[in-house]
Amino acid sequence: MTPKPISDAPPDQDRISITVNGRLIEAGSGDNLSAVLWANGYLSFGRDPFTGAERSVYCGIGHCGQCLVTVDGVEDQRACRLNVRDGMRVEFPVSYSTADGNHEH
Repeated sequence: MTPKPISDAPPDQDRISITVNGRLIEAGSGDNLSAVLWANGYLSFGRDPFTGAERSVYCGIGHCGQCLVTVDGVEDQRACRLNVRDGMRVEFPVSYSTADGNHEH
């Protein structure tokens, strides 16, 4: 997957790197984590442990819990409420989907 900068990022914005499930991704410093994930083709962030349905950003304001990810080893972090920082490690619980239709575990 080729990293894609968010199109409306200011040209003078510092670029940083985060790791998503072992893959290095470039982002603008302070970009919203869920936006960075979507811009890089991660459409679902895991599966609901009870129903098996894919989870992703739903409400975008931190209430629904559909965008839960593990950040730097801390589980159940809401991607829609976090800004990326250099060296951040993001992992999806169980399995997830990418824009090219691949399901990874």
